[in-house]
Amino acid sequence: MENSQIIYILIRLILGAAVSFLAIMVWSKTRDLVWLLFTIASITAYAEAVVSIAMLLGYGAAPGSLAPLSMVLTALPPCFFIAALSVFLFRRHS
Repeated sequence: MENSQIIYILIRLILGAAVSFLAIMVWSKTRDLVWLLFTIASITAYAEAVVSIAMLLGYGAAPGSLAPLSMVLTALPPCFFIAALSVFLFRRHS
């Protein structure tokens, strides 16, 4: 494994963990549905990063093949972001 791949993996894991941690902390301060959906999107994005790195390292599906879990985890974060933004735009503000 090259140094650039190791740096890529470390950056992705460290920054993903920081985003997930901060998203959970923000959600614990506010129980708003929009923030819950953003938190879920952040956590699923981090889960996708962990799974894709595991596959890069040789765990899971054969190299070059797409595992169903990887495909689902790739699609989930944008879906949750879309839901969060839709809730924010279309809910009634009192």
